[in-house]
Amino acid sequence: MRTFLGKPIELLAPVGHYAIFKELLHSKADAFYLGGKQLNMRMHRSQFNFSLTEMEAAIHEAHAIGKKIYVTVNNLVSSDELESAKTYLRELERIQPDALIIQDLAIVSLIQEMNLNLEMHASVMMNVHNKKTIEYLQIQGFTRVVASREVDLKTVRNWVDQTGIEIEYFTHGDMCGINGATCYYSSLVFGQSSNCGRCMKPCRWHYQSLYQGQLYDTDYPLAVKDMWMYPHIPEMIESGIVSFKIEGRMREADFLLPIINAYGDAMDRYLADPLNYDRNKDSDALFENRKRDPYQSFAFGNPGASAINRRYEGTGYFYSHGRVFSKPVDEHEIKDWELDALKGQTMANHAAGSPALLVSLQTEEQLTLALKSKMDQIEIATECFDGNKGISVDTIHSVVRNHPNRHFVIRLPRAAQDHELARLEQWLSVHQAWLKNRVILRVSTIGQAILVKQFGIQVTGDLGLNLYNEKTANRLLEEGFESGIASIELKAKDLWSLAEKSKLPLELVVFGSPTLMLSDLDFVQHLEGKQPSHPESSQYFSDEVLVLRDDNGFEHPVYRDQFKRNHVRLNKDLNLATLWPTLKTHGFSTLRLEMEHFEIADFQTALQYWCDLKANDGMDSPMNPIHAGFTLGALHFEKGE
Repeated sequence: MRTFLGKPIELLAPVGHYAIFKELLHSKADAFYLGGKQLNMRMHRSQFNFSLTEMEAAIHEAHAIGKKIYVTVNNLVSSDELESAKTYLRELERIQPDALIIQDLAIVSLIQEMNLNLEMHASVMMNVHNKKTIEYLQIQGFTRVVASREVDLKTVRNWVDQTGIEIEYFTHGDMCGINGATCYYSSLVFGQSSNCGRCMKPCRWHYQSLYQGQLYDTDYPLAVKDMWMYPHIPEMIESGIVSFKIEGRMREADFLLPIINAYGDAMDRYLADPLNYDRNKDSDALFENRKRDPYQSFAFGNPGASAINRRYEGTGYFYSHGRVFSKPVDEHEIKDWELDALKGQTMANHAAGSPALLVSLQTEEQLTLALKSKMDQIEIATECFDGNKGISVDTIHSVVRNHPNRHFVIRLPRAAQDHELARLEQWLSVHQAWLKNRVILRVSTIGQAILVKQFGIQVTGDLGLNLYNEKTANRLLEEGFESGIASIELKAKDLWSLAEKSKLPLELVVFGSPTLMLSDLDFVQHLEGKQPSHPESSQYFSDEVLVLRDDNGFEHPVYRDQFKRNHVRLNKDLNLATLWPTLKTHGFSTLRLEMEHFEIADFQTALQYWCDLKANDGMDSPMNPIHAGFTLGALHFEKGE
């Protein structure tokens, strides 16, 4: 057992299957993390992952030599997987791993309801990046948090000092440039969820960039380098990190063993002689055998454009199973046969009603149009994209005061680190009086919700809370949420099941495009200092919008907000208007129009269409496409495809 000032620390290594575990058992790792054949974030290779028998044997062998085993139960769980999850959790309790690594709060509910003796660690897919979320998780029984990739070491030190939580931190390996559990593109294009272990890595495609009327050759602007903290082990130890995590559950033993032993040796050298520690010893050998180029992610602050990788990117040479996960494809066009199949999926036990319509917006021009319309609910975003002027809080206050019979939602930013929660707390303290009982605030993190509720203001959930099943939805209801948005990754069968079983009122995105990838990296910054190839504009989007064009010529718009976070959205807009009679039978409380990024003329057209659709209980003529066309998103894919 390694210790620093009497406190244990560990080197945590990945193992993809039992044979790899056997080869790595006597390495310099203190602990291993592995997944079973279900509810696991690495599901692409059928020969990988552990049977229960293999898992039990691995636990026995590791414990025999004083090492630990953590099991990843880190998928989102659909409604029809909840019963099998119960059985699986009972088996895990029987074989007693040292902890489970969890993403979905439904797993927490099941463990608590069945009174299981299982230690819980919060997965990086919980996207924990503020102290209030940690405090909530501690109340639920979590003993460790895998820090969000956007969290720096200074923040880690504060968390450890203020909460006492154990922190696990990525130390080496493949990283993602998209905030944890906020990437939905793989689901909507391939029917393969990045939150369920089947990401097809569209972030690793080659893209050219179109911006301000110019074309740039940008290679791989969404692809980031590999985490490389080898020279910074002292800083990690001194920040209070307990677990030094090496990424690579799809890697073979011969790749992992030199990395594990190099880091283990470095940790031992520092612990034995921190005054004369050589942080660069043996780093040349690691560097020569690298796959991508190295960086330190957000450990010392936002890395900006320096995070972008160029070494071998896109060739598939270094990918975990030896090939590129996917090639660029177009977003699916709506087919008549798909619509016919979905129209037949009505719920006989739900009385046909008329769900509320909600429009999301971010400019005063859009707000003026929405107030003149028959829209039931108006959601004002506090995020504002480049080229737009946001709506001031004074204007929002005036509008709310002057329209006492309208229903207003204010959407808070989709991410909130501690310093951003401090800003929010100041904003709430100033405006608490008129916010209470007049508006609902939409939150993307549990930490935001806790803070807002402290001021006596109602909260509703955003997409980032990933409502995949009724257990998670009902837990949010118990925590005081008024409603939440059903995950846009759900295919029809699972979506209808969630809507039928959830006690929490649910919203459904039926038009436009929510953010499909959210990143703290600024992709516009990547263009700084680059010379454009030639003048050229996007086919569908204004010059103020950064557009990534893949090798097949398909365009992917990226909107940058005032916090320099980047929001990748669909080229084709979601449009479920034709399914209006079906949607009414499934019990959704609200149908959402995600249109804050629309040009004003397009915004007006879509707003009027949906208001008329509700007033007429359906429309005979379809809407003309606004961007590249319309798509059904995840509803294109049948369950199991």
